Amino acid sequence: MPIKIHGKEYKTVVERVTEIHNKYPGRVSITTKLVEWTDDGRVVMKASVTIHGETRDLAPVGFTGYAYEMQNNSQINKTSALENCETSAIGRALAAAGFAGHEYASANEMENAVHQQKEEKPKKKQVGTGGMTPATKKKLEALINKAPFDRDTFKSALKLSSMNDIDQERAGNIIDKWDTDGGVLDSVGRWLDRQTAEDNGIPEE
Repeated sequence: MPIKIHGKEYKTVVERVTEIHNKYPGRVSITTKLVEWTDDGRVVMKASVTIHGETRDLAPVGFTGYAYEMQNNSQINKTSALENCETSAIGRALAAAGFAGHEYASANEMENAVHQQKEEKPKKKQVGTGGMTPATKKKLEALINKAPFDRDTFKSALKLSSMNDIDQERAGNIIDKWDTDGGVLDSVGRWLDRQTAEDNGIPEE
């Protein structure tokens, strides 16, 4: 029976093959040909569906369909790219012959496409404290632990209410400029100098 994918009904290739043989018993031939299989794993297949006439006087009618798959596009294709490609090509040839159900693509073809899209969906970036990735957070904390000041001084100098105020981009800039001229060490040092001067009642120059 047809399979529903995203609200639309698709027939499997097996169902279409059965239908065409039932409608034209003994008069249908289906052949496939490997068009190419490249070194980078691209597989191209051609399928031909021929409906022979009821008598020898009637010329046969032919329909073709092509399909391609990439061998490493999905887990399924790593082992069955050729088989998937052949099935899709047959499905499209059958669709050209009028055995398509409600949609031209077959259920097999659509299931492969949906499965591939799920596998190719980018993984969400793992985020830790304040929008930083765990690796960035760990590197920043290591620098703070080795610095000649504590965490509270670091936050005060950079006007942070907490470490959560630092996002990934800012954390990267802080790490990159940590010990450069005008970088974090210089900024915190100047801030400490100002605080010391204020505590001692020394006006800024």
